[in-house]
Amino acid sequence: MQTVAITLSFFIASMLLSFNNAAATAYKGIEFPAGIVSFADRVISYMPGTGGVGSGYDDPQHALGVPDYLLTPPGTIAYTSMGSGGSLVLKFTDNSLATSGSNAPDLWVFEIGGFEATEVFISGNGSNWIDVGATSSSMRGIDIDAFESSGVLPGSRYAYVKLIDLTVGSNGYSAGADIDAVGAISSAAPIPNPEPGTMALMAVGLGDMAWWRGKTRRK
Repeated sequence: MQTVAITLSFFIASMLLSFNNAAATAYKGIEFPAGIVSFADRVISYMPGTGGVGSGYDDPQHALGVPDYLLTPPGTIAYTSMGSGGSLVLKFTDNSLATSGSNAPDLWVFEIGGFEATEVFISGNGSNWIDVGATSSSMRGIDIDAFESSGVLPGSRYAYVKLIDLTVGSNGYSAGADIDAVGAISSAAPIPNPEPGTMALMAVGLGDMAWWRGKTRRK
C-alpha cells in the first residue's frame, strides 16, 4: 500500500509540475497561464431555451476549445446559442478550474455579439453545484475565491461549468447568449476519475484502517 501511495503522489506531483511549466497564451487579450489546455473540452448537456435557435447555432460542440470566433472562414458558425433561458454544461477533462487565493478572475466566459448575461455554476463532480454569480457586459471573468460563503473551498478544483441564459424575450436564429468558449485562467491538473483498481485499493485501505482501529480499541 505504501508503494501505491508513493506512486500516486509522484504522478500527481508530475501533473502539477507540467501545468506550472505550460506556455502562457493570450486569447482575445486574456492570458491563460496553462495555454490551450485551459478550455472546456467536453459537452455534458445542452438544453436550448425559447425564442428559437437555428440549425447549426444549436451545436454545443462549438462552445468547446479555444475562442475561435472570427478565426474561422466567413459564414462558419463557431459558437453555441443558448436560447432564452437555455442551459449548457461543459467539462474540463485535461485540466481543472482551481481557486487562486487572490481576487483575480479564475474563470472566463467568451460570449460573442451584443452581450447577453448568463448565470454561472461550478462543480467538482457534476452533481453538487455552486452558484458563482452572473457574467455581465463589464464582467466576463469570475473570481471563484469570492464565493467561499456559497461553498467554494480554498485549494479546491472543479471540473464542470454550467451556464444558464438570463435573457428574457430573446428570439431569432441565435437567441440568447452566444458562447464561444469557457476557459480556466486559474488552471490545475485534471480531477482524475478513479479506476476500478484504484477504488479496490482504497476499499482495502479503508478496511485495514477499520480493522486496526478495532484492534486498538480492544487493547
